[in-house]
Amino acid sequence: MNSSSAVYSCFTIDSAGSLDLDDAFSVTREEEGWRIRCCIADVSSIERGSPLEAAARKNVVSVYSGDALRKAMLPDEKVAERLSLLPENSGQSVMGVTFLLKLDCSGNAECSDVVVERASLSHRGRFSQKDISKILKDASHSLHVEIKSYYDLAIRLMRQRMSNLGVNVDQRSDVYVDSSGTFRPMRPQDEDVSGYIIVQEIMIATNMVLSIWALRQGVPVLFRNHIERRDQTGDVVSLADMPFTKLHDMGQAFLSATNQGHIALQAPAYGWFTSPLRRFVDFVNQHNIMAYLDGVVVFPYAGGKPMRELAAEIEQHLGSVDDHYKLQMKKRVARILENDKPQGFRHLTDNVLLRVVDEAFKAEVYPKGLLEECARRMKSDNASLRFHHACLAGSPDWQLVAMKDIAMRPVRAVSVVSSIGVNDSVLDVEFHDIPSNPENGLLGQSVTLLSGPITKIERQGFGRSKAIAKQCAAMRMVVEYYDVPDGVGVASGVATFISQAEASGSQKQANRTPVKKGFLEMPSDGNFKGKMLEFCQKSKVSAPKAVVRKVEEGVKVEHSIELTFPFKEKTLTAQGKGSTIKAAEKIAYKSLMQSLFPEI
Repeated sequence: MNSSSAVYSCFTIDSAGSLDLDDAFSVTREEEGWRIRCCIADVSSIERGSPLEAAARKNVVSVYSGDALRKAMLPDEKVAERLSLLPENSGQSVMGVTFLLKLDCSGNAECSDVVVERASLSHRGRFSQKDISKILKDASHSLHVEIKSYYDLAIRLMRQRMSNLGVNVDQRSDVYVDSSGTFRPMRPQDEDVSGYIIVQEIMIATNMVLSIWALRQGVPVLFRNHIERRDQTGDVVSLADMPFTKLHDMGQAFLSATNQGHIALQAPAYGWFTSPLRRFVDFVNQHNIMAYLDGVVVFPYAGGKPMRELAAEIEQHLGSVDDHYKLQMKKRVARILENDKPQGFRHLTDNVLLRVVDEAFKAEVYPKGLLEECARRMKSDNASLRFHHACLAGSPDWQLVAMKDIAMRPVRAVSVVSSIGVNDSVLDVEFHDIPSNPENGLLGQSVTLLSGPITKIERQGFGRSKAIAKQCAAMRMVVEYYDVPDGVGVASGVATFISQAEASGSQKQANRTPVKKGFLEMPSDGNFKGKMLEFCQKSKVSAPKAVVRKVEEGVKVEHSIELTFPFKEKTLTAQGKGSTIKAAEKIAYKSLMQSLFPEI
């Protein structure tokens, strides 16, 4: 076996309790693009034909329930933990992948300077999705700038891919799809969103690079193909005509020994490589790559007919695993519904709870506490939008719970409407500008929903900002699409929100909470930021936007902050500098208050 002197300094992002960490990575901004370095757990020490390889081949994939591991692909916990990219395993052997990722003038990714090698891992640290969220919120954190650049790159890659699929990213920027296919509100600093998207995009790029590299080197690997679909007349279905939420209609991806590309990921070649501790496909592909790097003439998993047979075998096992999971889930849900005693639902994952709700509607059996648990979960900032859709499809009592949450978080109405596309009967959902109301000058937004080849529903909304107008239009679409009774709209507060938002300018001014003169006094405790944010809240205007910078000169560190505050058709700015962010904020917010209210 050849050794390598290459050392990859990387960190991991995964669930807090995971022990089977497959991948670690780092990204460096260079003049021509981003240098991505990825470490993949080295499983090549598990020989083909060994009892452990046979067990992995039989299990095919690790099975999870939420973040909890139910059944590991590698049944030997000690081996899996030894190969896992845990901080205590720093220095261990890994499969290293390095490449330069550039974005062309259209935003499409181009990868070059690809290096695949045996390497060792220098562990920079282990982070969970919650850790990433905290780092993004804390501008003073030593990794804030680096993680922010990772997230910005990941968002650009994801949005460009969606755009290439014919998705209007301006209309769908408020939702994202997680690993289970669940639509969730898009908020960069939610506990799991940012970390999930960073890992997803880096691993998609790495898998694509390795697939193309394997083709060029002649290394036999298993590809994950997703090909174009033809309609009943034999014509190719265009992706430009296929909404993003309907991509499952293009057919499922499948394993193959030959490459046919992955149309949904916009990849000329795509395979699985980055999770060899959790997927047998990645396990197989890595063994052949490592054999190639070591100069072995005969590959552990031969190409041609043996590889085609292996692909078919794995597909069959994956189907069996899926069928077994569905059967177990069905039995579990049935047991929950059959239990007529008071029971709690907090221990259930979102997916299980949603299945219980779905079966409860079908059987018209509603366990005590089920509706209350759905209401509790909807209150979360990162609630699955499937709870809203499930409740809105139910009786007025269930609709009221969802509508109350929408009234409390009007922006969620937009997310709910955007994700209506998961319904099989809906072709597309689109928001667009319409002329302002000539009577009061309020801005207008319209949302159009296409259901079937000829059915088109359109609803409009108006407000003093485009965002509010969009929320009003979305609320009306929710009411129309789910046939929400007028009484539910009134009781939930949605009707009140729309009427107040679309009142004339003079009415809105009259309804606005007046700011007391005493409030404009300088804060005695020096908390200028708190005073300014309180003013914004009482005046019902957006808070100032802040850009924080950190400059290091030797041992000296200086923080600067620039505030931008649109107010009464003007945009005010203020700056502040200090040895800490808090000191810089104090100066900046004091300056902004003095510009806003010279009399104080």
